[in-house]
Parts: sequence; C-alpha cells; structure tokens
Amino acid sequence: MEGFSIISIFALIGLALIVNILFYRLKGILVKNGIDSHLLYGHISDIIDFVSLINRAEDPERKKKFIILLVSLLISLIAFILVAYFQITNR
Repeated sequence: MEGFSIISIFALIGLALIVNILFYRLKGILVKNGIDSHLLYGHISDIIDFVSLINRAEDPERKKKFIILLVSLLISLIAFILVAYFQITNR
C-alpha cells in the first residue's frame, strides 16, 4: 500500500463504484428487454448482448441513451484499469 496515494485510493474507489453502477444498470436494461443476465457473472457476454440490443433498437433517442451508457461504462472501466496500473507500477 505504500505506492498508493490517498487521492489514487479515492479515485479507485470512485471509479469502482461508477463501473458497478453502470454495469448493473446495463444488466437491468437487458433483463427488462427479455435478455437473460446474471448479476454476479457474464459481464463480457452482457456487453455483447447490449451491443446487439443497441443494433436492434429502432427509437433513435433510446439508441442514443444506450450508446451513452455503454461508452460511459467502457471509459470508466478503462480509467479504473489505468489508475490501478499506474499506481501499481509507480513504486
């Protein structure tokens, strides 16, 4: 833990919360649209199913909201991985 600053710890906690909230929102949308989704596993297959849901959506406003959710999730996940990586390698 000596390599972690207090700011990076809060950043990691915040990003982890954001990623989880966005993932479970995505999973909720899948279930609401009749696609099987498990709460504790299958995240990669859920992303693939969500992309196919986006492709099937006919309402442009709904499609836009889905795309924003997916992009937000991916950016948050990448940011989490990058912060963790740079904190681990900056010893």
